[in-house]
Amino acid sequence: MHGPACTFITQGEVSSPKI
Repeated sequence: MHGPACTFITQGEVSSPKI
């Protein structure tokens, strides 16, 4: 997983950017 601040594409899934 990427940073909890901004997560666009994680494990091939599109997640909403949390800013």
